Amino acid sequence: MKNINRKNSLVGLLIIAFFMFIVTSLSGQFGGGQGTEQDPWQIATADHLDNIRYHLENHFIQTADIDLGVPPWNENEGWPLE
Repeated sequence: MKNINRKNSLVGLLIIAFFMFIVTSLSGQFGGGQGTEQDPWQIATADHLDNIRYHLENHFIQTADIDLGVPPWNENEGWPLE
């Protein structure tokens, strides 16, 4: 019985770790928020703006002026076309 409880605990910890990894990796792509209508992803940089393409089903808010008139964005070297 102890082995079953340990196995269940380990599985639970792995699931929690997985979700924490996903949340952490997503939050690093934006300036804050959760991507919901009530708490949209915050877009403050050109990189944040670029990451929108991977999360079109979410909600966003621009929180700063983003100048794309500077290198590399204005030299056709900014975002890769996919």
